[in-house]
Amino acid sequence: MKKIKKTKPITSTQLPASLRNIDYKALLRRRDIFLRQKFNQELKEQAKPLARELLKNRTKSPTPPSTPISRRHSQYTNEQLDSYWEKQIHIVEVAESQFEKKLTSFIQKVADDFLSHLEQEISTKKQMKAFESKGYFDDNEDDLMTQAQLDFTPLLENIAILAGQEANKLIGVNEPYLLFNYRDKIAENVAKFTGSMLSTDQDALTNLIDNGLKEGKSVPEIRTSIVDTFSSYSKNQAQRITRTEVLRASNQASVDAWKQSGVVEGKQWLTAGASDECSQYEGEIVTLDNSFYSSDSEFKDGDPPLHPNCRCVVVPLVMQD
Repeated sequence: MKKIKKTKPITSTQLPASLRNIDYKALLRRRDIFLRQKFNQELKEQAKPLARELLKNRTKSPTPPSTPISRRHSQYTNEQLDSYWEKQIHIVEVAESQFEKKLTSFIQKVADDFLSHLEQEISTKKQMKAFESKGYFDDNEDDLMTQAQLDFTPLLENIAILAGQEANKLIGVNEPYLLFNYRDKIAENVAKFTGSMLSTDQDALTNLIDNGLKEGKSVPEIRTSIVDTFSSYSKNQAQRITRTEVLRASNQASVDAWKQSGVVEGKQWLTAGASDECSQYEGEIVTLDNSFYSSDSEFKDGDPPLHPNCRCVVVPLVMQD
């Protein structure tokens, strides 16, 4: 495996005499070195809450595969693969608890805000039809999408930073992982799952209201039905999204870190001994920019996760000398 060597900084006395009067700070500024240093420090501060949580839970290791599996990863030993998988999944599982709480709270707030407008919106069947065509979600879509970015983007960025650092360690790169290229992708992912989530919430609420009106229920009775239903609904919705989006952020950040390194030419699928649909991909190899599979679903991007509760990661193929 090719290692990236760290070099010691050159002091002014080591420079040739002809170069000692050059304004090297101006050169560094032009090359954005100081900006990168500042950005690196911000990244460290940003990731500290999740890092502290990881340390607090460091004795809790992810559940290992129930049965040994035959690996097809030529560049790494089973011990290296198991260690890397455990570290990445540990980051994912600790982050999932934070992400799921935030997501459950967001879904519940959407329902609560909607309920506060309920009496005004659906006092008659006629008004219900008007609500379906232009209602709470239509009027508040921009605000809800903005709030989702504020709530979820920082969490996914923290996950990405830590996952990218572990990905770099595996290939011997000691430089910090930078989110320059990946930040836009995180925002795109948040917009995708939030849009889908709000659409599902709208359908669920509309069905509850419509069924309640057909059954002759009063507005207070419909309100009670919504409160009771959304208690379990929001939990299930949050779990489903969390179990895919947190692992997606981890794997995408790892691939982005390897692209930045310049020493990785491919990626390989690593399962946790899965016996589900993921097992067919164990050991499969593609280039960094290619996908393991194609899918009609906008949420399946060609890499793990392949399904909710997926625990597969990708490992790098480093260029050989």
